[in-house]
Parts: sequence; C-alpha cells; structure tokens
Amino acid sequence: RHTLIADEDASRWAIGIVEDWLLLLSDEDAPLQNVVALGLPETAVVNQRRVVIPEGGSVIDSVCRTSDALVVNRLVDASPHLSLHRLDGTPVADLPIDGGEVVALRADADSPEAFIGMSTLASPMQSWRVDTTTGDCRALPGPGGPELPDLDISRDRATSADGAQVPYWIIRRSDAVRG
Repeated sequence: RHTLIADEDASRWAIGIVEDWLLLLSDEDAPLQNVVALGLPETAVVNQRRVVIPEGGSVIDSVCRTSDALVVNRLVDASPHLSLHRLDGTPVADLPIDGGEVVALRADADSPEAFIGMSTLASPMQSWRVDTTTGDCRALPGPGGPELPDLDISRDRATSADGAQVPYWIIRRSDAVRG
C-alpha cells in the first residue's frame, strides 16, 4: 500500500496517466490552479512531484488529455481561452475557438483528438474537433438550435470599493433603447 497524496487541504482532479506520472489539476499552493504530476508507486519516480503547467494570471478551469497533448481551458477576464500543450506541459499553440463558455471538454488518452462544446447567449451550442497532433480545429456540423433573438453583447468594467476593475457583460436585445 502506498499513499500518493497525504494531505486533504487541496482540490485535485485526475487528468490521466503519462508514463510513470499521474497528472492532476490542483489548487495545492496554486489558488488559480496548476497541472501537477505525481510519481506513481512502484516506479523510479515514486513520491516525486513536479509542476507540468504552472499557475498563471488566470484560473485553469479544465484540462483534458489526448494521446499526445493536453488541452487547457483558462478563464481570462471571464472568457474561455483554450490552448494546446505537449504532455510535458510545453505550450504549443492557442486554439482559435471563440465562445462564451466551454460546456464540454473531452478526449481519449488513446486518440489525438479532443472535442470541445462552446456555448454563447447569442448562438446555438457549437461543437469543435481538435487534432492535437496538427493543431487543426474544425467546427462540427450540429443539429442546429432554437431561433435566438438578435442580441447586442458588450463588455464593460466597474470599479469596486477597493479600486479593483471588475469586468461585466451587457446583454440586451438589438432593438432595445440604450440608456
């Protein structure tokens, strides 16, 4: 019997196993989360811990593993920012996928494909296929969606009591009187 994680002071979500390492999304010593690798029992790296993708200036919301890469979803200024990394954490590319929210981020460790579901208030959900070997992103055909109203969506900022700038969305029908 071997204890891989001794303390319970942090959240951890399993991403997958790469060689002798268990990859986790964790907020241990990283409030905005990072990706760490823990050495597995009965391997040469047992009891070792290393940061694969460090905490940055924005929260890591979700990560999935394909056969050759990690797809990372960070929330940057309240919007998703998707990027591709090698399994060792080396950044490869930002993914040119826009949307208001990532509603699904899925992959299989035996395949170089990731699938991403994006949703916005102004358009039906859109599914994307990412080839993590080439970085190619393709929108997938879907069943369509309900007729959505014509909306104006914009961003603004407010200043909080402590002086911090807080971003917010303004969403209104296109024919609404502004004011």
